[in-house]
Amino acid sequence: MWLTQAQMAELFQKDRTVITRHIDNVFKEGELERQLVCAKIARTTKHGALEGKKQKQEVFLYNLDVIISVGYRIKSKRGTAFRIGANKVLKEYLSISSKDMP
Repeated sequence: MWLTQAQMAELFQKDRTVITRHIDNVFKEGELERQLVCAKIARTTKHGALEGKKQKQEVFLYNLDVIISVGYRIKSKRGTAFRIGANKVLKEYLSISSKDMP
């Protein structure tokens, strides 16, 4: 799963600048390495001021590792719901894994 900052802002119901700050901190603190979890794509869009012209826009996509890291940092109702869901999945996984242990 890959999302842009704008998509994460919508997911967690926060301003994109809040998402940007959390992503920057994830990398600054060494939690994740940017080159391993981030991809830059270019897309062509209509130019806003010049009719018939196109412009190239670069967009960064962030993988699930970044989404999870931001989800555990964000303070919002959606962030809380995300953490509850993520914790439930993790607990289920750990209980299944522990049954396989001798």
